[in-house]
Amino acid sequence: MSPGDRAFLLRQGRHERGLVASGSITSEIHPDKHWDGSGRVTNYCDVEWDAIVGPDERLPTEVLQRRLPSVHWRPQQSGTEIKPPADRALERLWRDHLAQIGRVSSAHRRGNSAAEHKPTGIPKGRAHGPVGTAYREAAEDTASRTRDPWTVDPDVIDRGLRGHATTQNAAAKHLRELGIGPRSPRPGEPTFDLAWEADGIAFVAEVKSLTSANEEQQLRLGLGQVLRYRQLLRNGGRAAEAYLIVERPPADPAWDSLCQALGVVLTYPSRFEKTEWRHDG
Repeated sequence: MSPGDRAFLLRQGRHERGLVASGSITSEIHPDKHWDGSGRVTNYCDVEWDAIVGPDERLPTEVLQRRLPSVHWRPQQSGTEIKPPADRALERLWRDHLAQIGRVSSAHRRGNSAAEHKPTGIPKGRAHGPVGTAYREAAEDTASRTRDPWTVDPDVIDRGLRGHATTQNAAAKHLRELGIGPRSPRPGEPTFDLAWEADGIAFVAEVKSLTSANEEQQLRLGLGQVLRYRQLLRNGGRAAEAYLIVERPPADPAWDSLCQALGVVLTYPSRFEKTEWRHDG
């Protein structure tokens, strides 16, 4: 456990169990008096929380167990390390959950201090720095591993993960071919899939895989997410534009006109060559 690592807060107990917060570790592990007042010494680390929800808005433990069965979700003490590829799957599951309940970043807390609420998810002092960090290649061979076949077909889950990763990496590759460096989010930034900068503008993208069964839901979710990311960047003082990148053309052509009306660029691999990826004045 080191500064910069991601941290998630899992609410335990008999009722309302589940994920209630996410953040980034900001200190090394250090000893201090135990919180129970016993006088014992235990280990702590400081965490900068970027999203906190109440018990009624938690991501339930039952969902975590079903979607990420390779992770031990009922620890009796201490913490649990979440290893690849489950770490990226958890980030996406948590991000989608926050989007569904209308939340992106609700509080910033350091150590045991009181929560400091902020209007955006952009860290103070970073509003006009480079958006994101060096692009992290999406794992295209991610598998869902063992899961209950009576809840969700694992082949469907695996297909969605691969479709998302392949589309995201294809967009990043196309940007590089244009001489534009793709970016991934830093801790504390909006959890976009892909970003880049050109002509003084931050471009932020959400990527979605599509099937005939989930297309409408995925497009609605992706559009809402990228509109929120653009809003957060603009609230932080950035010139920002939004892209919705999907695996294939939507069956309903009305999505083109809707995205255009909202100022969102809708694109997919077969349209990449015709897509404007920067503003040329």
